[in-house]
Amino acid sequence: RGEQGRDPLTALWQQLSTGAPVEGLDVRLALDLSQQRAAAEALGDKAGAVVIMQARSGALLALASSPSFDPNVLDEDWPTLVTRTDAPLLNRATQARYQPGLTLAPFVAAWAGKLALVDPQTTFDNLTRPVNIDGHQLECAGAVETGSNPTLGAALRAGCPSPIVDLGLILGGPALKEMISAFGFDETPPIRLESPLSTSG
Repeated sequence: RGEQGRDPLTALWQQLSTGAPVEGLDVRLALDLSQQRAAAEALGDKAGAVVIMQARSGALLALASSPSFDPNVLDEDWPTLVTRTDAPLLNRATQARYQPGLTLAPFVAAWAGKLALVDPQTTFDNLTRPVNIDGHQLECAGAVETGSNPTLGAALRAGCPSPIVDLGLILGGPALKEMISAFGFDETPPIRLESPLSTSG
């Protein structure tokens, strides 16, 4: 609202004398235009989202959602937008929910290692076997190293889902639940932004 960083008397005088809202300070975004364009182009006409963050600072470099819409003609396009089955009004980068997929792979492997079930050199049959989930076929995200043994380490480096699925089945529900709690994935992260609705007791 432009209230932070301004002298309170100056802000009050501006409101009283002009009736205009307080002039806010400049906002500096971390978004990188070239990466934002690349993310949008990579999505093309597919439904999905791309989020690129700077690992050390957490700064958002790109945030793209597809399909999208043109806000300049929102009024004219509204009747069509609200009836489309591909939901262009949904910001998939900030509002959609996705299966975590191989995001949890290193943690599943680490937990199985902690329980002495596997190590990075443990081999798996059919390392590159596709996995079908809800009608979607998941395959290795990258190329498996030529001539490498079908080890858990190779599967993690290439992003192959099959060994991780096998490990999940070996661990079972209770162990996976314990893993999720141990890594804190079932906890709500604190929101470090000051809220005008918050009250102090």
